[in-house]
Amino acid sequence: MRSLSESTVGRRSGLPSALLILLIALLATSCVKNEFALQFRLDANVNTTCRIVYYGSDSRGGILVESAIAIAAGKGDLTGITKNPCMVALYAGKNVLPSCVMFAERGDKLEISGSGSNPLDWTVEGGKVNARLSEWRLANRQLIDDALKARNEHQEATRRKLNARISEYVEKNPGAVESLMIMSAWYDSSIDPKEFKALTAKMQESGVMDEYPSFLVRQDLLSGVAAVASEGDGLTVSDMVVKGRLTNIDTLRLKSGDRPGLLYIWTRNAPGRKGDMDSIRTILKLRGDSARMTVADLCLEPDSTLWVYALRGDTLRQSVRAWMPRGIADPALMELGVAAVPWWVVTDRKGRVVYTGDGAAQAMESVRKLLETK
Repeated sequence: MRSLSESTVGRRSGLPSALLILLIALLATSCVKNEFALQFRLDANVNTTCRIVYYGSDSRGGILVESAIAIAAGKGDLTGITKNPCMVALYAGKNVLPSCVMFAERGDKLEISGSGSNPLDWTVEGGKVNARLSEWRLANRQLIDDALKARNEHQEATRRKLNARISEYVEKNPGAVESLMIMSAWYDSSIDPKEFKALTAKMQESGVMDEYPSFLVRQDLLSGVAAVASEGDGLTVSDMVVKGRLTNIDTLRLKSGDRPGLLYIWTRNAPGRKGDMDSIRTILKLRGDSARMTVADLCLEPDSTLWVYALRGDTLRQSVRAWMPRGIADPALMELGVAAVPWWVVTDRKGRVVYTGDGAAQAMESVRKLLETK
């Protein structure tokens, strides 16, 4: 006896059965919405609220999305919007580091289960990546918890321990997407920028960063890890290709230009941006002729229209106004271990970093010294 598809549909349409099956599969795929679902199924005594942050994107660009999930009697549901794979970070209370990160693609339904109100103890089900992420987080629960709670003089020591554990995993699994996510969520690049550079270079070589370009870039901005001012520690910045305001392509010759350089890295909502613009104006007056120093401000907004809109709101002149579409995922910025916005980088005539950090005053002092010795 012939099947319905062969005897009826196939005969009427005149299409071979194999092609018909392919068309049906394509139609089914096209019906998948640009959404993913988080389903919290915890113990009935869990009542808590968590902050959810992810980078939703499609072929036209992306945007940071922040939401909250209220879990009552152990249950809660949240729908996220994205076309491309994204990293979902879950924060408990006022913590600046996430307690849990998840891998989500459109059409995914992730179930979060466990006991207690601490997300460090929860398990995420939904694919092999989430299984490996949960396994690593649970195995390193105490280290993450210590890093979340550490303050003042204890903070750097605990972060170093967590960094070391992350390094071990990344060294063994440089091509795994969970390595990229673990680095993004919990590695403090301001403590050891050289190690951060080496690890990201290995992931870059593996191809995982090209496959998931937004995973490392956005979480560094979101985590809010306090930036630590640093002298260059041997770092060297490369020449950078950027999109300029008046030119499609511009090259910042920080290494080959034989002059000092200042980079100010920002987003529209970066804290203190107005005051930072005043600091750059002061630096531009000190510099005088542009041949004495390269001064550039680099916007990391994911959408160029947001960058252009922000430029209309200030009157800064004589600085190279540039946009970096890849944000902190740009290899040139990753080499510098940029950990937050705003961020300042000062280089000498050979491209050697003499200051990297979040302090405008320290950046200005470094510029003064370079201009005095020029």
